[in-house]
Amino acid sequence: MKLPGKRLMTCASFVREGAKFVDIGSDHGYLPVYLKLKNKVETAIAADIGEAPLSSARKNAAKYGADIECILSDGFDNINPESISDAVIAGMGGELISKIINKAEFLRNKEIRLILQPMTGESELREYLYSNGFEIEAEKTCLDEGKIYSVICCHYSGEKITADDLKLAMGEIAPHSEDSEKYAEKVTKRLKNKLIGAEHSGNMEEAENLKTLISQIEEIYLR
Repeated sequence: MKLPGKRLMTCASFVREGAKFVDIGSDHGYLPVYLKLKNKVETAIAADIGEAPLSSARKNAAKYGADIECILSDGFDNINPESISDAVIAGMGGELISKIINKAEFLRNKEIRLILQPMTGESELREYLYSNGFEIEAEKTCLDEGKIYSVICCHYSGEKITADDLKLAMGEIAPHSEDSEKYAEKVTKRLKNKLIGAEHSGNMEEAENLKTLISQIEEIYLR
């Protein structure tokens, strides 16, 4: 089969061997199909809120002979908690990912690994995770078709922390790791736009905080 793009392959790299795998918002089902064909997972579920994407996932599973289950579900609503050890939530905004996690109480389980790939709102997602007892184990960046993404691997620990601005902006991305500089450039560009807005509105305290954060990111990740 055609391999999933680098964004989804980065998500796949965090899935544990022999996992009971669920892909939330699976769309065409490429990730569960790929993982099952590679015999990396014990079971694989493609879950989506729409019937059309699930139909596409079923067709792909049949085409490649992959034994996956397709479930119509709003987030984890129709997913049996016993069928999950590892779950991917990818390709949607950080705020929506936070809502999906928050709605599923059974994810507050130290044995479940969550692999999250936000398209927007990465800082807001990290803040939700840190303040709600989820520990970010690792984070990778990847460049896919000219766009830079972050993939977060986390689990529930029960320990709530208040993260500083640098941790919210860059998470657990290691300095000078693959594509980390491109991700830092993306983040600082966004922060510089916010800085212009803060200066124009006369919010000098916010402006100074943004300047400090931009300097920290440039010092750690871009030098």
